[in-house]
Amino acid sequence: MSNDSLQRDASPSVDKRFLRLNAFGALGLSLYLIIALVITFAKFSGDSSAVGGQQPFEFAAGYFAGVLIGGFIIGGVVAFVTWLISRRNSASNIAFMIALGVAALGQISSYFAERSSDRVVEEMQADQDQALDQMVGLLERSVAGEDVSEESKALREGRLGRLETAAQETQGLQSVMYAAMAKAMRPVNDQRAVHESSIQQFMEVGGFDTSTIGSLAEIDERLTRLMVFHQANEELDRRIQATPDRLRQAIIDSGVSIQIADRAAVDFSTGFQPVLQERLRDTDRRAAQGMQSMLETLKAHWGNWEVDQSGMLLFQDDAALVQFNAAHEKLQTAIAEQERLSQEIIEAVKRIQ
Repeated sequence: MSNDSLQRDASPSVDKRFLRLNAFGALGLSLYLIIALVITFAKFSGDSSAVGGQQPFEFAAGYFAGVLIGGFIIGGVVAFVTWLISRRNSASNIAFMIALGVAALGQISSYFAERSSDRVVEEMQADQDQALDQMVGLLERSVAGEDVSEESKALREGRLGRLETAAQETQGLQSVMYAAMAKAMRPVNDQRAVHESSIQQFMEVGGFDTSTIGSLAEIDERLTRLMVFHQANEELDRRIQATPDRLRQAIIDSGVSIQIADRAAVDFSTGFQPVLQERLRDTDRRAAQGMQSMLETLKAHWGNWEVDQSGMLLFQDDAALVQFNAAHEKLQTAIAEQERLSQEIIEAVKRIQ
């Protein structure tokens, strides 16, 4: 026998097929099938991912088939690459088992992440219901004349903070929606704080009570603060009207389809009520205009009017009295309309609870 023949006989054999299942491959495949079945059953037999009850069998079958196909593709590719390198069936079986194990771990991790996300969604829904109850209570107290600005601010900021946290603790489309809502609402929340502060600053110098005016300087100070309030109101109105479009764009920027973004913006507007809020901002606008006219009348006729013991303003000029009363009527009409609209908002919030 020649030396060449001896060397060929001593060389280890090379497998011509990249994957013939041995004990390792069969074990990996069996475990993967069991894990896939368990996860499919857990996802589709309970309430964790079902909407309105147990999902149809077709959804579960489709999911299970997808998991199997995905696992086989990943395992097959890894096994084939291993076989190309080693030309050993045993090595490709081990690689196949390891690849299926990694895929199974991914499915398990994804399942528990979804369960965690579902719990966050449930908590956010309960939180929203509670926030709506609190909002109704604050609106009713505000209509009654109580200052609830600090409580309203705390409620808004708390809700916004929970949206931002939920965006980080959820997955997929739900995470996108929470993040988009937080991004859309932040400018409105910030401006509401500015708006409420401008009201407080105006009230600190007498507000709508003209009987307390004692000098021209006081009139000028009220006019200045009234202008700050007017500007804050206009900016708030602008941000409110832009919020649905801001939400829509934030969703699209996250890679979600335009159709889903459009639907989300419509659903959001149903609860947000931008048209009703615009009418409310218009009452602030008209109230500010009426108050401005009253102050300017008092300033223009300084020295020709006085306040009697009952707090009523007495004018020496009939034309000034007519002008002042017209401005006062505009103010009172706006305030009455604002109270009516506030009640409409309360009813609208109650309807979506």
